Amino acid sequence: IESWMLQSSPLNTVEKLEVMAETPLMLNSNLLLSDAVLPTGGKAERPPTKEEIELLQKSFATFYSSNPSVRNVPQAVELLGKCLTIWEDTKQSRDEIAGLLRVRGDAYMVS
Repeated sequence: IESWMLQSSPLNTVEKLEVMAETPLMLNSNLLLSDAVLPTGGKAERPPTKEEIELLQKSFATFYSSNPSVRNVPQAVELLGKCLTIWEDTKQSRDEIAGLLRVRGDAYMVS
């Protein structure tokens, strides 16, 4: 175990000793999930505008609609991509960005 890995880890001494007994893969997984490696990020620059929220709603409606005349997966992928760009550029919550990525991934799988 490299000393820098333990120094940057938010784990306390007992937890560090327990990690040292684990496999290298488990150690790397623990470090990847820690805030020392993945900072929590800052506050959003601004909340989404009304138009941006409407774009998000349209992208969800376009993908999730059970009405065949409304559902358009390629258009949903495009709209979700625009939403992701906006959410990333304005530094929205990582949870929201992750959710958008998941939905866009689902849309890619369908198309």
